[in-house]
Amino acid sequence: MLAKALKAAIPHIETDVFRSCWSQHDNAFNGVDAVVTYCDGGSGHMVNPHLEEVDRLMKKGVGMACIHYAVEVPNGESGRRCLDWIGGYFEAHWSVNPHRTAKFDTFPDHPIARGVQPFEINDEWYYHMRFRENMQGVTPILSDVRRSVR
Repeated sequence: MLAKALKAAIPHIETDVFRSCWSQHDNAFNGVDAVVTYCDGGSGHMVNPHLEEVDRLMKKGVGMACIHYAVEVPNGESGRRCLDWIGGYFEAHWSVNPHRTAKFDTFPDHPIARGVQPFEINDEWYYHMRFRENMQGVTPILSDVRRSVR
């Protein structure tokens, strides 16, 4: 669906979709600008057995986007790599993902937030994520943390 939408919006873009979790072609990632993962996370995450390959791509400046549970990787080597690659990750038994209504009134000065108007939505939100120390290099786009007052 994402590849189709990108192609409709940017006709000259080239996309490849690998539905079996990882490409079986040795040169599948040659010359790519970005890798987008959409998968279940945890110990079965598609990048776990390919950490070195993904790390080589990231060191070349290839972008990475993790959609939905693709931000969940095991603590340890996969978690350390995700801190480096994307700035954070969802860690089981540390991070939380309840459904709740979040309200967004302000947005950072970031290209992805241009034109976004205030809104609220009920969804499954991930919080208490593992991020780089002092949020170095991380720009929060949507943030809605409410604390109980007693």
